[in-house]
Amino acid sequence: MSTIGVRLKQERERLRVTQQYMGSVGGVTGKTQGMYETDKRRPDADYFAAIAHMADVNFIITGEHSGFSQSQRSIVDANVNDNTLVFVPGYEVSAGAGSGVEVDHEKIRQTFAFRRDWLRSRSLRPEYLSVITVQGDSMAPRLQDGDIVLLNQQDTEVKTGKAYVVRIDNELLVKLAQRLPGDRLQLSSANPDYPPFIVDATNAIDIIGRVVCSSHEW
Repeated sequence: MSTIGVRLKQERERLRVTQQYMGSVGGVTGKTQGMYETDKRRPDADYFAAIAHMADVNFIITGEHSGFSQSQRSIVDANVNDNTLVFVPGYEVSAGAGSGVEVDHEKIRQTFAFRRDWLRSRSLRPEYLSVITVQGDSMAPRLQDGDIVLLNQQDTEVKTGKAYVVRIDNELLVKLAQRLPGDRLQLSSANPDYPPFIVDATNAIDIIGRVVCSSHEW
């Protein structure tokens, strides 16, 4: 007899999406999605409500398919896999535009929708994307305190002049990066009040991803 976890995995595979993507739609991490699918954790009502627009929740819970017609199920498949929206997880962590923000948890706070064709035109793969918040003013005026930034965690090869979120001693920073001889990186701020500094790229820093775009609220 199949379990909720087994049926959840079957439904995700029918939709042809990754665990990270399905989890982001449901407001959880890809790791948690995997735990749901192996029955190590039980999804709650909020999770099922969040995925109900794309998945047959009745089948997942009861094993009985809902009243979706085959044509409706095809439309759902097309909307998820084709050219509509991609839901990117937004985490409850901030990247310090200043002295850094200590990371004590990485819980999904909400999801952000991006057009699939917009991501594709920039060669961005949804499973490598995440959204976090900027804290501080060292990147002003390019990035303001409270701005959200889209990260491409697949892009960790430093290109001079690009902005990256980096982890140093369990603190997150968003900085402009420049590669120097001897496996070193110079990290700079857009705000001239904050001087640049140099770190050892081999063991003192973890590059989380490149900042692709940002959103500023007025």
